[in-house]
Amino acid sequence: MLTTYAMAARQTRDGTRGDKPTGKRAAQISHDLMQRYRDEDREAGRMDAVAFTALRLLHGFDPI
Repeated sequence: MLTTYAMAARQTRDGTRGDKPTGKRAAQISHDLMQRYRDEDREAGRMDAVAFTALRLLHGFDPI
């Protein structure tokens, strides 16, 4: 779900290009979801997204 909203936000430059209303709403939803996920991870004692990404890159995952 987050990916679709984040992509729509990116493609509309957070609602400043193209379908502005959809882009603005998609940006808000994606930001809200990211905040919620971050808070849930913190409360559960899980690794944050930056540390997780660094670990994946260190071990050769996602070599795009």
